[in-house]
Amino acid sequence: MSTTATHETRIDFKPLHGVSGPLYWEQPKAARREYTLRAGPDTVGMLSFRSALGSMAEVTTATGHWTFKRMGFFRTRVVVRAFGKKGDLAEYSPRWTGTAGEIRVPGFAAYKWLEEGAFSSTVELRDAEGLMLRYSSDSEHKTNGVLRTEARVDIEPRALKDTNLPMLLMLGWYLLILHNEDINAVTVMGGV
Repeated sequence: MSTTATHETRIDFKPLHGVSGPLYWEQPKAARREYTLRAGPDTVGMLSFRSALGSMAEVTTATGHWTFKRMGFFRTRVVVRAFGKKGDLAEYSPRWTGTAGEIRVPGFAAYKWLEEGAFSSTVELRDAEGLMLRYSSDSEHKTNGVLRTEARVDIEPRALKDTNLPMLLMLGWYLLILHNEDINAVTVMGGV
């Protein structure tokens, strides 16, 4: 297990290869843009936005520590960097529809990010061999509270062999959060 100090609390992260069954993204406090990835009682990862309105997020798992940031305005992209470093490790480029895109990691085949539609409750990450991860709303697994963003993640067993899996797992959640925030902003603006 990897240990890190986050917000003055020590957290032991369980590695993905030691996890069985579905994972759950939870938002411990609705007013904070902080999320915990859990496998039962174990913490697998954390994603925390640095500000209430910005797109920069700090992400930690047992095997990595990254920053994710959306860049651009009309032609957006998301870059992944090792924490405290400047070079890009990966990049997500959405299609014009915003419901699909491609994640490129140098030295690897591209990964496909697919949502079933703009308001879908299921999103998939695929590689050249097929399905790797599936994120879905899970009405049976809810922490106490309303207005919290949560999801279930199912990992295909073969995906555990991919060395990029921890980063991809975290990036997928980051993309979902941004997408949901964008939809909420448009909805609010449309009602004004």
